[in-house]
Amino acid sequence: MPSRTSALAAYAATYPESKAWVDGVAHAQPPVTVPGFNQVLTQFDTDLQSLRTGDPATILAALQRNGEQALEHAG
Repeated sequence: MPSRTSALAAYAATYPESKAWVDGVAHAQPPVTVPGFNQVLTQFDTDLQSLRTGDPATILAALQRNGEQALEHAG
């Protein structure tokens, strides 16, 4: 996908199979860039590796807890 929103219409016309991604741009949010949040995302990536045998609710609960802690310390 192009990085410029002005080029999205041409991209969608050229690649109609990517229309859902183009439509989703309006709802996109930038990554969280607060101090310490990179560690939260790294831990989440590690936890996702156990998704096949792990408990999704536990993984998401850890992400929520760790994310809230990082945001509290940053603010």
